[in-house]
Amino acid sequence: YLGFIFQSLILMFGVWNLNEKELVSSLKAKESLKLKNLLRVVCHDSINLLNVALAQSDNMIEDNQQDPNVNLKAWKKVNDATKDQIELLNHVRKVDAIESGKIKLELSPTNINTLILRAPEIFESNLKNKNIHIELDLSDGLPLVDVEPVSMLNNVINNLVSNAIKFSYKDGVIHISSKVEGDYVIVSIRDNGMGMPEELLGKLFSSTEKTSRKGTNNEEGTGFGMPLVKTTLEAFNAEISVSSIENKGSEFVLRLKKSTQSDTKIAAVEDFETFSPDLKVVALDDDVNIRELLNIWLVKLNVHFHLCSEYNRLINEITNVHYDVLLLDQNLEGELGTNLIQEICRSSKNKDLSIVIMSADNISVRELSLERPPDGYIDKPITKKKLESCLSKF
Repeated sequence: YLGFIFQSLILMFGVWNLNEKELVSSLKAKESLKLKNLLRVVCHDSINLLNVALAQSDNMIEDNQQDPNVNLKAWKKVNDATKDQIELLNHVRKVDAIESGKIKLELSPTNINTLILRAPEIFESNLKNKNIHIELDLSDGLPLVDVEPVSMLNNVINNLVSNAIKFSYKDGVIHISSKVEGDYVIVSIRDNGMGMPEELLGKLFSSTEKTSRKGTNNEEGTGFGMPLVKTTLEAFNAEISVSSIENKGSEFVLRLKKSTQSDTKIAAVEDFETFSPDLKVVALDDDVNIRELLNIWLVKLNVHFHLCSEYNRLINEITNVHYDVLLLDQNLEGELGTNLIQEICRSSKNKDLSIVIMSADNISVRELSLERPPDGYIDKPITKKKLESCLSKF
């Protein structure tokens, strides 16, 4: 009997081990297929964009055009292709970072209406170019929802509104509404544009399928905007659904759970809080191109600022002058910005100095076990919109 039981246990272990190996093999095969599909899509779009930039730069070199108008048009195409390439790669990085847990989104009670109200302002020029009107039907007294405001605005709302503009015809209308349904806040973004075929709807949120299409004015797209929307919403325990009819338009509906935090208050429609014009900003980055870019955006944002190229100059500056916010490069030559936070705080004239890390890497500051973590994060490339959203917190 003991021998029979022992043999049975061995057989059961063998079957379990075989099934486990088959399961692992199946999972690896699926991951491998996902990676291959992702690489195929990224490579295809990257090559197309780089070819545009290469062709234009080759023409300028070979023809040696002296006509400034010809050069300006060529440089604009190079610029557009480069921005699209950066956008494509950033979307891929963000989707991967959120899915893998590299980015930990800290949720907080947020008035979703204040984020929606940013859309007409952010996309003012895009709307004007196609004479598109945004109609807002936002319910007053909405409960707050648990989201991370910056990623909710940039990854979700901006992507959906940009998508609606892209696929709307000239003189079109985009309708955005918010309301309460039970334990959820419902947000709808609806357009009357070109719509989508049924076969596209099923794979719209996939990061491994080719879904990019040209807009009504031949606008290009990366195809990674919608996967980023879904991945971000899933991190908020929120849902998204889409319905569409070709040549009649599309509607995206978000279901956001009411905030569960005890300090949740009823929020009315209000203007987006902007930063004080008296805000004083100091920045440290050893890359001259980044400093030039910061100079452009900070001038346009009309804040008081000072740019530093070396750590010693920063320490001297904050020792003698009061600043509210420090924009600190993470990858300084020979040192990580996060390793310098403690020393910077000790040197600062203002003990309440807020520190924002700037980096091209998807770092998770929560996982760095810092004694004094940063107060914010901006991923490069830096844009006016990113700076504006970041500085509005301080």
